[in-house]
Amino acid sequence: MKTKFTQQLCITLTTALMVTMVGCTKKAAPSTAVSSDKVVLRIYAQYSADDEKQPFDYAKEQMKKVMPNVDLDLEVMAQDDNQKLKTYAATNNLPDIFVATTDIIESFKKSNNILNLNKYVKELGIENQFLPSSIPLLKDAKGDTWAIPDAGQFAALLYYNKDVFTKNGVKVPTNYAEFLSAVKTFKAKGVVPLALFAKEKWPGVQLFDILASREDPKGITKLDLGEGKASDLAYKNAATKLLELVKAGLFT
Repeated sequence: MKTKFTQQLCITLTTALMVTMVGCTKKAAPSTAVSSDKVVLRIYAQYSADDEKQPFDYAKEQMKKVMPNVDLDLEVMAQDDNQKLKTYAATNNLPDIFVATTDIIESFKKSNNILNLNKYVKELGIENQFLPSSIPLLKDAKGDTWAIPDAGQFAALLYYNKDVFTKNGVKVPTNYAEFLSAVKTFKAKGVVPLALFAKEKWPGVQLFDILASREDPKGITKLDLGEGKASDLAYKNAATKLLELVKAGLFT
């Protein structure tokens, strides 16, 4: 699985949902045959920006063709580092479909809040519908499937304003030393080097992962999977560099 820090979103299906969805999918019954068995599923998902609404609306429309008796009751996902979702789990009130990060999946596996999907992945040929590069996202470290990813691999990017670099005579950095130098130059000129959205934790942790993955190719994934410790040299070096950047004035 992709780490929680890259915010790879996964559709996690609870036991009740999988029984319902698999039943409807396999039977593919016409609407007249299932109209008396109406089903409403709670879905907890991101639905704010157009790039979130459009694919969701399209999927909902297409789903109706296969499962005409199923309606979705949408609840917009809170941007709260999964606190609301954890509360739902603690009160046994989880939605039927919800977006979950790796840490949530690992936690809910232990608390028996989600279903092992191996059987359904095989029966429905889900793996065959994935690009080869995305198949690893279906499985955890033990080869089990607990969630169906709704996106493939992606990379973290830092965007920069060319005009600001040119105006201040700063070279676009190609390595850490040059990046640190650019930060110091911008700071001295009264320019904020990096504007970071940090209302949620993941953008800051993402930045740490960028540094950590230069020390160890797996980056924070190793921490997620319990294969590494924060005291390992790679993470200590990454933390040292991040602290150095902060002290140099990287943020406001």
